[in-house]
Amino acid sequence: MFIMNGDNIAIEKYHGTNLLLKGDRAFISRTSYALDLLRSYYPIGFQTVLEHVNAIEQADHSGICVGADPTFYVGNPTSTAHPTWYASCILHDAYHSKLFDDTRKSGASFQAAHSSASGAQAEMKCLDEQIKSLRALNAPAYILQHAEHCKSLRWWEVKNRNW
Repeated sequence: MFIMNGDNIAIEKYHGTNLLLKGDRAFISRTSYALDLLRSYYPIGFQTVLEHVNAIEQADHSGICVGADPTFYVGNPTSTAHPTWYASCILHDAYHSKLFDDTRKSGASFQAAHSSASGAQAEMKCLDEQIKSLRALNAPAYILQHAEHCKSLRWWEVKNRNW
């Protein structure tokens, strides 16, 4: 499925799945390639994306909206980064949605599930999964080093992020 609106924004399903990709043609191409990497080199991570994200959408900055219609909004600096980094970022945010979904399935409230998917502990779980994917994707050493370095940062507290 491919739809183009008046703003040159396309909406299409990723290769026979129900995962929607929304953005300009270049964004959809980069996103498809990143997903292809996950599908080929880290299938368990790819499955996490399919099960816990409904759409990946071009946006001003990156972050996931968890809940009934989980959408990963992606800023240009993330989508134009090295393809292995971008693929790992898709998985990182999908893992937030997985944490939310798993907590909801246990009978917890929406608020409890949201809390389980955010904050320092959740970020470290998501970063650990991201690093696993980077290893599986044979990411360049500098990218793995950057991901490891992120463990000492508190990026989730940054206001007005642009990535």
